[in-house]
Formats: sequence, C-alpha cells, structure tokens
Amino acid sequence: SFMGGQMQGVAQGYWVHEKTNSEGLLGMVTVSWAVPVMLLAPLAGIIADRVDRRKALIWCQASLAFVAAITATLLYFGMLEYWHVIVAALFSGAVSTVEGPARQSVVRVTVGDDDLPAAVPAQAMTFNLSRILGPALGGMILQVSGPFWCFAINAASFAFLIISIIMIRADLKPAQRDVGDWRDLLFEGFQYTFRSKPLTVLFFMEAATSMF
Repeated sequence: SFMGGQMQGVAQGYWVHEKTNSEGLLGMVTVSWAVPVMLLAPLAGIIADRVDRRKALIWCQASLAFVAAITATLLYFGMLEYWHVIVAALFSGAVSTVEGPARQSVVRVTVGDDDLPAAVPAQAMTFNLSRILGPALGGMILQVSGPFWCFAINAASFAFLIISIIMIRADLKPAQRDVGDWRDLLFEGFQYTFRSKPLTVLFFMEAATSMF
C-alpha cells in the first residue's frame, strides 16, 4: 500500500504539471496535504488513544481508498480538475494525520515490548523501500498506461491493509481509564518534548525539513 501511495504521487505530480504547467501550483498540492497535518498533528495522538484503533484504522484506510478511487474515476472520464486534487490532498492529509499515530501504536500493542526494537525498523524499512520502488514502478506504469492506473492501483492496494487490520488478534480497544482533558494532555506532550534535549532537537529538525 505504501508503494501504491508513491505510485499515485508520481502520477499526480505529472498530471498536475501537465494540466497547469506551473511549478507553483504543483507545490501547492504538497502544501495542501501538509496544512492539516501541521494543524491536527498535536491532537492526533490524543484521538488515537481515545478510540478503537481497529475501527479507526479501517475507516482511515477506507477513506483514503475512496479518495483515490474518486480521483481515478474523474481522471478516467476526463472530468478531473486541479481543484479536485487540492481538495483530495486536504482530506487525505487530515485522515493521514490520525492514521499515523493509530498505526504506530498498533505496532507496540501487537508485537509487545520485547520485539518492539525489531518491529519499528522493520516497519520503517517497508516504508523506505516503498519510497525507492514505488516511484520507479509508478514511472513505468505512467509511461505505458497513463496516470489513471497509478491512481486505480493505489485505491485497490488499501484492501490489503484493511484485511491485515481485521486479522490482527491483539486488543486494539481504547484503554478503560480516564485519560484526562485533551488540553492538559496536549500541554503535557509539549512539556515532555521540550524537557528532553534529544526530542527537542528532533522536533526542530523535523519542523525545518517539513517547512522547507
């Protein structure tokens, strides 16, 4: 599914540039995805802790698949416009903001603390391999069949994630305890981050990378 997302990214960038002939408008697609991430990210972890993570992940994957399928359909019938891509990027960014911490917390619950040091890099490896292989495969499909199939394959790839989430045997329900007011949790999260020098350095490195 990570590869499907990378394939769609290649096709989407190609289509936007061909449609608008503007590097600025192409960049706005990435900005549109990043804005909801920036605004909602501090709350995403709190949301992930308070909901059933299995249901949350299924809804997130289904929503992302729906957006990809709608985009592919509009593209197939020649009805896709630039503003459609912007709206899709905004929606996908908002959904991905919640999906990320929910998925990462599932890894810990599923494998347990003993295997966590091996599970985290294994997951990171799948993502990084997808960043290498996905664009290459997307470029080949784009050349042979056009951008539609990159969108369609990405939409279909979410089925594997949904099936995997359903098959997880761990208890993914929210903790049966009062986790406190969300504003207090948000404040505690920032305190925890900036009291730790390594976390503070990572925070500003990530912020700089994302911004530029």
